[in-house]
Amino acid sequence: MGKRSAALLLLIASCGAPLPSTTPLGEGPKVAAEKQTREREARALEARRSESAPDAGAPSSPSPEPAKPKNAPVAKAEDADADAATPSEADKPGAASKPAGAVVLAGLYAGSDSSTFRLSGMPERTEKDPKAKTRVSDKSDGSVDLIAIDSSNGKDICTLHATPKGKDRKEFTVTPGQHCFESGAGMSATLTSGSARFDAGKLTLDLAFDLEVGNQDFTLSGELVYHFEGDKN
Repeated sequence: MGKRSAALLLLIASCGAPLPSTTPLGEGPKVAAEKQTREREARALEARRSESAPDAGAPSSPSPEPAKPKNAPVAKAEDADADAATPSEADKPGAASKPAGAVVLAGLYAGSDSSTFRLSGMPERTEKDPKAKTRVSDKSDGSVDLIAIDSSNGKDICTLHATPKGKDRKEFTVTPGQHCFESGAGMSATLTSGSARFDAGKLTLDLAFDLEVGNQDFTLSGELVYHFEGDKN
């Protein structure tokens, strides 16, 4: 058994698969050639990749600007300046506006009046009314209308227009040439001069008229002087 076993072991050692070596084997010529070929192919592939990849240090090309419409209006600097210089409607000199804090004169003024008649051939006569009233109406241009009221029935006697002397609208000139008492009362009066003054809610009115009184049988001419003082209700 010992010899046959030893012979069998020698046969297996000579005919069987080689056992791996504990030391690395040297490279032959074929292996070295294949290695060089693989290295050249790897370098060529790396070179191709470098050529196709973008350069990290090179600036990227700017994106193209979007195309503008052919008929798009072009803003001009002078147009912007013109728009800035154009005044608004409220800033225009002709724009109508009431000054801040403007005094409202319109209303009913109640007080007393006196009417002095000076007629040719007749003694001077003065009539007084402790319940006299005058109504005032404001106009858009700053002027006023003065409406004399008959205290006995509340009806309007006549309307006289007055224009302000100053921007404060305290003193007014009553326009001469206006007429009063022409509604069949047998008396006609034409204004020769007049003034109105507003002060702290009080109206003072002084008027002078050329006066004609009469009918078909007789006529008297002369002057009527009127004075009114009243407070705004």
